[in-house]
Amino acid sequence: MHRNFRAVSVELFNLILLFIYIIFAMMNRIETLLNLLEQNPADDFTKYALALEYVSANETDNAERYLKDLIVSSPSYLATYYQYGKLLEDKGETDEARKIYNQGLFVASSQNDMHTKAELQDALDNLF
Repeated sequence: MHRNFRAVSVELFNLILLFIYIIFAMMNRIETLLNLLEQNPADDFTKYALALEYVSANETDNAERYLKDLIVSSPSYLATYYQYGKLLEDKGETDEARKIYNQGLFVASSQNDMHTKAELQDALDNLF
């Protein structure tokens, strides 16, 4: 029995180390993206990547700030609409998510991007 307890303890310790590594790696990516954004504040891809990292870190307020900024400063950056809509859905703000998906549908149509349009339509159709 003592041996099983030791094996469980080692597994638990390894899981804790893995969790710490993941958090450190995530924060390191956020720090790197913030540095890149400081060097080029108008870089849409960096803003988008930073928002996604914040979503992964469950820092929804920071993620939302960058996604909102992208919609205002670069309304043609299509990927933003899907990600921002999903973030709003996860927050329980379905009416706002619906508005964002519809905005994205309009932009996707104007760019003749049928793939993104289909993804946004699917997200919209599956809103509860």
